[in-house]
Amino acid sequence: MNKFNKNFKRTISSLMILMMIITLIPLNVFAEDKLVKSMDSGAKWLIENDEIDSWAIMDLARMDKEIPETSLIEFREEIKASKGEFKSAIDYAKYSIVASSLGLDATDLFGYNFIEKIYDNEDIFVQGYNGGVFALIALDSKNYDIPNDAKWIRENIILELLAGQKEDGGFGWTKDMGSDVDMTAMALQALSNYQDKEEVKIATNKALDYLSKNQGKDGGYENEWVGDSSESVAQVLIALTSLDINPTEDERFVKDGNLVDKLLSFQLEDGGFGNKKEEGSSGFTTEQALRGLVSYNRYVNEDFKLYDMKDAKLVEFPAKAKVNFSDIDKASNWAKESINKVAELELMSGKGNNLFDPKGDITRAEFATILSNLLKLERTNEGEEVFTDVKSDAWYYDAVMKVSEAGIVEGNGNKFLPKDPITREEMAVMITRALALDTVVEGEEIKDIDEAHDWAEYSIKLMSHLSIMKGDNGKFNPKGKVTREMSATIIVRVSELN
Repeated sequence: MNKFNKNFKRTISSLMILMMIITLIPLNVFAEDKLVKSMDSGAKWLIENDEIDSWAIMDLARMDKEIPETSLIEFREEIKASKGEFKSAIDYAKYSIVASSLGLDATDLFGYNFIEKIYDNEDIFVQGYNGGVFALIALDSKNYDIPNDAKWIRENIILELLAGQKEDGGFGWTKDMGSDVDMTAMALQALSNYQDKEEVKIATNKALDYLSKNQGKDGGYENEWVGDSSESVAQVLIALTSLDINPTEDERFVKDGNLVDKLLSFQLEDGGFGNKKEEGSSGFTTEQALRGLVSYNRYVNEDFKLYDMKDAKLVEFPAKAKVNFSDIDKASNWAKESINKVAELELMSGKGNNLFDPKGDITRAEFATILSNLLKLERTNEGEEVFTDVKSDAWYYDAVMKVSEAGIVEGNGNKFLPKDPITREEMAVMITRALALDTVVEGEEIKDIDEAHDWAEYSIKLMSHLSIMKGDNGKFNPKGKVTREMSATIIVRVSELN
């Protein structure tokens, strides 16, 4: 009995000591551990379900998480494939913000100045106030310089945003739409860096009152499209932490529940987030929730704010991905290796939908682009259009201007005929000029040389002599068209010339 009592007392003593230790641990340690686990689970769900879009890349970067190589490659290729041209100012802002989070310079993002595309964009607000919001966030993400003569300077964007505030303190997506929680929260995110301006501070307080009044007792927000909205909670959470407001202590935003607990309540068993359990997790909802939690976690740890990228670490991008065209089996065996090589060297691209179209004819514009890529040509004269059929908004405009300025093409009068299939003699001449070749060619017999133009004879003989372009049975076929697989093979031979 005594032995039992001793053991019982030891057990009670141990439990009491354990309880004392637990009570000495601050509650926020447990809360922070729960937060980190939630973030990790959300990030894992996005990765495992292949839901890593550009915004998710930023989330992972701000978490200091490893980003899947395929996602980084896709991000880079999206920009390169578009040649830095997008329809919307929001796209330029998005890519700039993500680039800044990766430690990159958005003024030289894979060769394109996206910051200039923002401040010199007349259509910042054409899609609504969110265009101005993300433009300002992008410009401030690394405090990018804006010239005084820019179409949009920070002060003008701020004034335009403030002019859109409604009487109830909220912001709508457009002038004609009523106040919206998400839009109001995003406006506050953009204006958070300008609280030293009296007019901004006044607008901010009015917007905060609007968000507080529209918050539910459980800490959440109702959305007319989805009902109980995790996205709205996430955006408000980002807004408050951007303004250094504690979302779990500020009495304006603590009802029966708070924003953080409410957002965590949307997380499902698989780690993702969903507005309705029966509908399961979704990529969009999970990314938005993760962004909100990352912002809050940075606030708790007194790190740089979510969109303040001064602490962003440079992310190393993987080598170029091997290109696998789905129609490569339609190419001639002798051309397959060259097709893959020109794609990997980014000398030629596909025709979309992962197709190369090996048997299709290559156009004059396409070959001008190939030579421009191969020689890494730069514009030397930003003057007027040289050819009447090559407009400045055409995808091939820069390439044609570059090869024209380099003396590689002359066109037909004042026309370039960009969409015409290039002929073999035209290609021979362009290559000769591009490489500035003046090799003496003697004894090179071409049976059908009399079918060529006089200006092409030397180039035809030279291409044959150097084995860059060969014909069949001693014939060159000067007026013949050139397929894309032939072009790939020819350009690889050119690239290998010493």
